[in-house]
Amino acid sequence: KVFLIFFLVNSVLTAVVYVLKLSPALNQPVLDAVFFTCFVFMHVLHAFTCFADPGKVPTEGKPHDLYRKALELAASGRVDEAEEIGALCHTCRIARPLRSKHCQVLKRCVSNFDHNCPYVHNTVGARNYRSFVIFMLFGWAAISVPLYVTGVYLLTIHRDPGLIAMFVDLCFCELFAVLMNYYHFTLVLRNLTTNEQMHLTRYIYLRDDLGKFKNAFSTGIVGNLLDFWQRGARTRENPYYYSDWFASTLKGRKGHDGGGIALTGINASLLGTDEEEGGCTATPAARKHKH
Repeated sequence: KVFLIFFLVNSVLTAVVYVLKLSPALNQPVLDAVFFTCFVFMHVLHAFTCFADPGKVPTEGKPHDLYRKALELAASGRVDEAEEIGALCHTCRIARPLRSKHCQVLKRCVSNFDHNCPYVHNTVGARNYRSFVIFMLFGWAAISVPLYVTGVYLLTIHRDPGLIAMFVDLCFCELFAVLMNYYHFTLVLRNLTTNEQMHLTRYIYLRDDLGKFKNAFSTGIVGNLLDFWQRGARTRENPYYYSDWFASTLKGRKGHDGGGIALTGINASLLGTDEEEGGCTATPAARKHKH
């Protein structure tokens, strides 16, 4: 919780100094309004991201039924049919939807798993990624205003040692906020998660038949922005939304063998275990396609 505490303490102290010292000295009502608006929205979105369900895949209903069906088919020797169900998570005992990943922190599979964020002390996934990205945007604005105001104060009024230390701290926070916003907005525009970006060569659904990078979920800037805005609702309504999406793209691939729709590209057996993915395995079709 160190990073979470650092964020909360740093933001509150900055706000206190702004209210008690900077705002009265400079008398900039417009900047004050911008700062307090961004500060409030930043913390509201932070709280939502922190406490929201990131998109846990249900362990009952269709996910579990498909899991049992895959095991029964494999046990009866009908491997080809079992392969069509795709990747399994033996920890959650479900057929794992495409783009989901087993979270070692939550001990559950999470739809559109992005990353575990220490600043919100929660996993970021399909249902809280939107609030996370907007939180970072307001966070950047909530840093930029006091950074500017502090700089003006130091240059025109008094070079207070405490404010110099605060200015240096805000400079580092500003740099971090800019980099994080740039990184995640790039992911949004490409329709990728952090997990996918870090493992582009692992996931078969991010490669074409020749092994080159191809994102089947990218539909252009407007389409990707729309998907970013709606992915929480889409995966809540249908945990296999992206599995169905990818399956529809396979129909257009000439010469595809049709094996498995929930391919992960992990070298594991259908009934075996895989520590790397927390008990999630890929079908034999995924192994043959990978190699």
